[in-house]
Amino acid sequence: MKRIQMLTLTGALVVALILAFALQDVIRETLIVPLAYLWWVLGLYYNAFPQMILWICLVVVVLLMLFGSLSSDVAREETVEDETKPLHGPIETLAISLEKVHRGIYIKWQVSHRLGKLARDLLVQRGDRISAKAMGPLIGRDWHPSKPVDEYLNVGLNGSFADYPNPSWPFGRPKPTPLDLEVNEAVDFLEAQMETNGRH
Repeated sequence: MKRIQMLTLTGALVVALILAFALQDVIRETLIVPLAYLWWVLGLYYNAFPQMILWICLVVVVLLMLFGSLSSDVAREETVEDETKPLHGPIETLAISLEKVHRGIYIKWQVSHRLGKLARDLLVQRGDRISAKAMGPLIGRDWHPSKPVDEYLNVGLNGSFADYPNPSWPFGRPKPTPLDLEVNEAVDFLEAQMETNGRH
């Protein structure tokens, strides 16, 4: 393979030399003479300007490049600082989600999912549930939520927002879902369960 590449390269060089020799007058007239003329004109302009003005222009260009690099370094440092900001904790994230709860089905499910995981962890802590990873309904001793609250927590823990797609028509009204429950009802139930757990 290398031999073929070497032969190809050698052939290309030979062809280039032949063309250069055959077209030397054309190359001189179309390339070398115009470049030489341009160089001569630039030399005239250079010699026509006082040296002091040229040095001032050079210093200004260098200063502009220096300030440009400094400003880009500052912008890069600000970007790094923004990227290293700490992530929101679980409580802060839940609070942010609660503020957006009326914006769509995904946010509603996200809040329900967090409350469902909280309910599951509470049942695990009480010994009513073996594993926090296993899926299944939320059942336990003295665990008697209302039907809407039970559906809300179970949909959040074991369901998905994709089970409740938006209407296909742009102005269609979405169908009612268990996620439409007022969040305060689920929160009040979980608070009552925590108080009961604390007394035990």
